[in-house]
Amino acid sequence: DDTGYDVKFFGDTASAYMLWDASTDDLILGGASTLGVGTTAPDGKVHIHSASAGSVTANANADELIIENSGFAGLSILTPNDQLASIVFGDADDNDVAGINYDHGGNSMRFVVNADEHVRIDSNGNMIIGGTTAVTGAALTVEGPDSAAGSLNYVAAIRNSDAYSTTPASGIIFQNKYNSGGAYADAGGIEV
Repeated sequence: DDTGYDVKFFGDTASAYMLWDASTDDLILGGASTLGVGTTAPDGKVHIHSASAGSVTANANADELIIENSGFAGLSILTPNDQLASIVFGDADDNDVAGINYDHGGNSMRFVVNADEHVRIDSNGNMIIGGTTAVTGAALTVEGPDSAAGSLNYVAAIRNSDAYSTTPASGIIFQNKYNSGGAYADAGGIEV
């Protein structure tokens, strides 16, 4: 008769329970409960188990959702072909401070750090770091931040592992430089 009633089941301890909340049509696992799909011994909060991966258990720092199989295992995020699919990382200060996004409309993969996009792989497989558009014909485009007038700004640096300052000790440095009037003094350079 569609008249809703709450149903609650308790485990061996009062802190573990399963509740069907009729007012919201939600199924809730409370307390210390875990959910095993295909397993009676889940390794974490939710464990989807198709077959054993061997003698391995989930890392304690990443056991809220476990997907396990003896062969290929995967997770699918499906959207219409003009929408964004995302894995988002958040904290108390910003609920989307980082993420991995796939834009189905433009067929690009985007990596967000500190709430800004920093890396993109476009539909041609070109990688763009620090920008959103690849230089025509370039498989890798690296854009650095704008330099203040008269200052030097490193766009990319390759340095040895012994370097312990932000100024590269050796290697190849690509740079741009503005003169005191704000125009390019030189478009780039190599320093060894």
